[in-house]
Amino acid sequence: MNWIIIWIIAWVVVMSIFSASLVLLLRRSDRRKERRQGNKERPSIPYGKEKEGVFSLDGTPLHVDYLGESDPTIFFVHGILATGEVFRYQKPYFARKYRVVSLDLRGHGESSLPASKKDFSIEHMAGDVKATIDAFDPQQFVVAGHSMGGFVTFKFFEKYGKEYEGRLKGLAILDSSGTDTTGMSLRWKLGGLFLKYLWDSPIIRFLQPHFSKSAAMYMYGRWIAYGEQAPASEVELFQEIASKLPIKTLKGTAKACMNHKIEYCLPNVNVPVLMLVGNEDCLMAKDRLNKRTCALLPDVRSKVIEGAGHNAMLELPEEVNAGLDEFFTERFLRGRESTSDLMESVVPADFM
Repeated sequence: MNWIIIWIIAWVVVMSIFSASLVLLLRRSDRRKERRQGNKERPSIPYGKEKEGVFSLDGTPLHVDYLGESDPTIFFVHGILATGEVFRYQKPYFARKYRVVSLDLRGHGESSLPASKKDFSIEHMAGDVKATIDAFDPQQFVVAGHSMGGFVTFKFFEKYGKEYEGRLKGLAILDSSGTDTTGMSLRWKLGGLFLKYLWDSPIIRFLQPHFSKSAAMYMYGRWIAYGEQAPASEVELFQEIASKLPIKTLKGTAKACMNHKIEYCLPNVNVPVLMLVGNEDCLMAKDRLNKRTCALLPDVRSKVIEGAGHNAMLELPEEVNAGLDEFFTERFLRGRESTSDLMESVVPADFM
């Protein structure tokens, strides 16, 4: 019996070492591949100017930053395990023409934790977005939400859309869906359950930063949120941000996403919507959920980014920026007088 136990332990140790070696080799391969393709430089101003004194509807202090001074305005809303930093390739690009704003949702980045764990609901996060918009009081704007931020964007429209009628020109939904999580992939469900029931204790809080930076977490992040040709630096960004998020935030947002339901509202969305998704996005089950979402929306455009996974805006930022640029140009030009003729020359027919 003792020999059997020793053999099992030895086998587990050997397999663990073998698996860790494979992960390390994969990460090294990703880094070499990225170097051969030319490393992308992160923008020198990932945040921009801070907008001070922004509080959500329930009083939670929010970190909000922006580039550009005047309308039209684009509001970027990040997803789970993220912060406004994930839009670092979009913000400098669009700040050449628009005011670009991003916020850290409650409990993320430099924003404060809410008073109660119940305050992590999608509805409360929609209040974060409304408070941010009201802090700038734009005359024309679009809200762009990624992943969980897409859920928040749809909820924002449901609760507050009428208040901004005529000013809200559209919604951009990036690697997200209007359906609930019951139809999402097994990867999403397993990840959500893990975070939802993550044990909050001093030991776990101590281990979290170390595990988040480990080779195992690199593999998990690459598997769940990126395509086959994932740039190593972007996967490591995922690790860097996740290692700093409080356990309370991880648990609260996972529960909020798994309880999220917005499908009933989609037929009432009376502004144009861009659904942008990577064709290798395993979380959102592109072929199933995005088509279902598009079928329910009255006015929708669909854009697929070939070769990108769930974090398309980080993996292939040029392609994502081009798709967003077409949509923003269309929406803001339509908001001005005497531009109907110009529109036909700006927006390709195959984009509609």
